[in-house]
Amino acid sequence: MVYIIFDLFLADNPNSTFIKFRTPNDTIIQRRFNKTDKLICLYHYLDSLDERFLLEGQDYEIIESFPFKLYSRDLECSLEELKLYPNAVLTIKEL
Repeated sequence: MVYIIFDLFLADNPNSTFIKFRTPNDTIIQRRFNKTDKLICLYHYLDSLDERFLLEGQDYEIIESFPFKLYSRDLECSLEELKLYPNAVLTIKEL
């Protein structure tokens, strides 16, 4: 199941990055963020979604499969600094 969620104000912005999330229940969520956004913005966005996208109340982490990287909530880096610009595919892993 694919859900596409776009922010139209970032669609043509050269400073936006396109992030695709793969969730534990096989849903794919796609959204644009500003490249200067901090990693915590991804967590806040995912936390705001309801149980159709993530299992409610479950702890999770964001990982990149190749090369393997774990993105913890406490990283203070921007998406660009984490090399998640201009796009990235991230996996949501339940803890």
